[in-house]
Amino acid sequence: MKRTYTFFLLFLIAIICPLVLSAQKAELQDTIIHVPGTKVRMIPPKYFLPNEQIKGFIHQKSASTIQVNEIEGTAYPLIVDGMTDVHFASQNVELVSKEEINTDDGKHGMLYVVSFTVKEVKFERIMYFTGDYNNTIWVNANYPVLLKPLIYNTLRQSLLTVEFDTEDD
Repeated sequence: MKRTYTFFLLFLIAIICPLVLSAQKAELQDTIIHVPGTKVRMIPPKYFLPNEQIKGFIHQKSASTIQVNEIEGTAYPLIVDGMTDVHFASQNVELVSKEEINTDDGKHGMLYVVSFTVKEVKFERIMYFTGDYNNTIWVNANYPVLLKPLIYNTLRQSLLTVEFDTEDD
């Protein structure tokens, strides 16, 4: 039994150490970029690659993603008003925290952190809502709870760089 436990512990270390080392220096990329498939731009964390399928960015080694949704014709305060305990329970997530916070360019927004489990692995999702009285930007960042100490602050910082892309392509 002790031998099995030791092997399991070594196995976990072998899997987790590369993830920890690659995420340890998590910081933002140098420039703001267009989010694939949207009219939004933001500064993703380093090593997060654009992914048009999820309309966002993905970091494969850490099983972390950033996904951008646009809700046209709806003021973001209306969506935020619907984020109740009943709503979260209906989505099988648990509210961890809620914070009013502005984007880097001064737009008001609301940030939620919720937790959920997938195949016995605990995850958290940062949900950030911002926009104006006509359109909403909704950004989700998902990450394994195990990596929260390494990646949360960088993901949060990245989400606060989100803005409408007003440049013509």
